Amino acid sequence: MAVNRNLSRGPDFSLENDLLKGTGDLFDQAGCCIIGVDEAGRGPWAGPVTAGAAWINPEALNMLPAGINDSKKLSASRRAELWEVLQHLAGDPSCLQVAVASIEASAIDRDGLLPATFEAMENAALALTSGMEASALHLLVDGNLRPPFRNLAKVRPVQATPVVKGDQRSLSIAIAAIAAKQTRDSIMDWLDDQFPGYGWKDNKGYGTRQHADALAKQGPSPCHRLSFRPVAAVAAAHDHTR
Repeated sequence: MAVNRNLSRGPDFSLENDLLKGTGDLFDQAGCCIIGVDEAGRGPWAGPVTAGAAWINPEALNMLPAGINDSKKLSASRRAELWEVLQHLAGDPSCLQVAVASIEASAIDRDGLLPATFEAMENAALALTSGMEASALHLLVDGNLRPPFRNLAKVRPVQATPVVKGDQRSLSIAIAAIAAKQTRDSIMDWLDDQFPGYGWKDNKGYGTRQHADALAKQGPSPCHRLSFRPVAAVAAAHDHTR
């Protein structure tokens, strides 16, 4: 019942508060920091997979903009508005901290999609926490898988909790998701200028009909994921290798 009510009204700070019980004050540098992590771009045929990480000071919750939600439920314009406000708030690191990291298509082909996604998540979390003096970290990760976070664990104790539909339940995860989505979309807009013809400003690298037709005509770009079956078939037809 509690999960259903939470999902119906959008993300809040309940999961974070539950974890903070018994771990001390989040804002206390001697305590444990709760961080939300999410990714964008696992499914596209081209471009990077991008992850976001977010930490919220619970004393600054009333400063967050209204309407934060699962990034997939937000219009592009509303998501951009929220991201602008969140970036402004993140100018004060005692209020909000956000970091992003991307793993390029070549690494996805080399290492596999899931390892590349986990690497992006860990790199975002490392960037976020590099200056923190917290004694331990607890990461709330969107989805049903628990990344290993081995490099994070070399610095301080780390726990990770997968949260199914986390961007609909946790404000930290939802902000991380918005950060990842907005950053990746901006990357795809830039890549569209560098490799025109695939329609990436519209399709963001996903396998739309427009993208498929352009791929068949032009062949793959350096930003395509050759390990993805539809791209691999076209690459073979064009005798294209990385």
